[in-house]
Amino acid sequence: MLAAEEFSVLEASNGEQALEIWQTNHAGIDLLVTDISMPGMSGIDLVDRLGRQTGYLKALYISGFPELLDKPGAAPRNVPFLQKPFSTEQVSRKIRAILNRPLHGWKCPRCISRRYRGLTADSEGDSLALTFMCADCELKRFRVVESFSVLERCPFCCGAVVPAGYSFVGQEGYHLGSKCHACAATIQTYTRACAAIPWR
Repeated sequence: MLAAEEFSVLEASNGEQALEIWQTNHAGIDLLVTDISMPGMSGIDLVDRLGRQTGYLKALYISGFPELLDKPGAAPRNVPFLQKPFSTEQVSRKIRAILNRPLHGWKCPRCISRRYRGLTADSEGDSLALTFMCADCELKRFRVVESFSVLERCPFCCGAVVPAGYSFVGQEGYHLGSKCHACAATIQTYTRACAAIPWR
């Protein structure tokens, strides 16, 4: 599924093999996708061990038994979950949201180019509204995708996000203005109760 979506995949048959692969390839690994219930080491234990080694780990649990997460002390860290069975589109969308790469695999419908330039990204927590244009024919596009968390990196190029423009924090929420340091896309993150800056 993931290879068909043009993700680069390293496969492990169990937790111990995953640890071995991590030791030699960790610099190039962006995300761990693991079943919760596995022979030997569970997926929860695997995430815990790798998390202690790296300090910060992006991971996705998959399972046909969501009740496994309800056991006391079962999940030592906040990790997103996808229940089996799922479609290619569902897992691809979830991974893109976790990696903040929602346009992974995009292809221009006019000229078939895969190069794009980000313009704006607006997130109110649950969804991410993107405006962008083809870097070759300049066709402008708009897409709304699932938003998993605060935008740690630019959703267009994964560049560093720096404060820019107007920001506001009040009793009813917040509005944070920022910009990508690499591609200069404008990025806004806000709560639904505070979608616009009060100009009074």
